[in-house]
Amino acid sequence: MTIPEIKQNLSITTVLAYYGLSVNGNNRMCCPFHNDTKPSMEVYPKSDTVFCFSSNCEAHGKPIDVIDFVMHQEKLSKHEAILKCKSLL
Repeated sequence: MTIPEIKQNLSITTVLAYYGLSVNGNNRMCCPFHNDTKPSMEVYPKSDTVFCFSSNCEAHGKPIDVIDFVMHQEKLSKHEAILKCKSLL
């Protein structure tokens, strides 16, 4: 399975649910990558990405796809995150 196939078949909402993370009605959530008291992460289901607007976040400033999310969440290498995403499909 290729990386584009993984990204096409694994939704960001599936990944969030796997980690027990919930999104509020405005497609926002508290960012799991830093100490967040107010929802600073926006979820974009159409593009299967998230974006953290907090400058305190290690992942701030770029859209995060499913592979990058798993990589940051579990502190894995990119290769390990790809394998983990494959297992989630």
